[in-house]
Amino acid sequence: MTELAEHKNGLARALLAYCGVFVFTQVLVFVITYYFDFDNPAMGLIIIMAASLAAGNVFAAHTKRLPSRGEKFKFGFLATICSLVLAYVALWAMFQWYGLPFNKDMIAFALAGGNMNQAQDVMEILPIVLGIVAVLNLLLGYFFLGMGAKQTVKQQAKMAG
Repeated sequence: MTELAEHKNGLARALLAYCGVFVFTQVLVFVITYYFDFDNPAMGLIIIMAASLAAGNVFAAHTKRLPSRGEKFKFGFLATICSLVLAYVALWAMFQWYGLPFNKDMIAFALAGGNMNQAQDVMEILPIVLGIVAVLNLLLGYFFLGMGAKQTVKQQAKMAG
């Protein structure tokens, strides 16, 4: 069994917390956007930050320590993969809900806001945008896992002494 599967270092629990908070806040943002006509492109970053903070809290609560640099990097990498997979599944589900074919042309059309002229431009820059998003996700996961854990460790020390 791997370290992750055995829950030795708390990363598995942290990753589960990350995924749960990520899905919950994604749904919350969708509801707010839908009912209150509030759209902010930074919400994606805020979702990652909130999920990583929660994961850091869970990690520290389980292990009673701060994560190492390697653990933070591993978490950031795995959280990035989870985020991309969850976003892909959400996009697929949305297309299924509306009965649309799920292919790269329709994805480009949707990302271009329904403008067929801009859909080709979107397809050309999409790999670059996904790369930037992945790097941001990795960095935010790395730093905010540490911040969440630090907050919990400080709270534990305050309660103990």
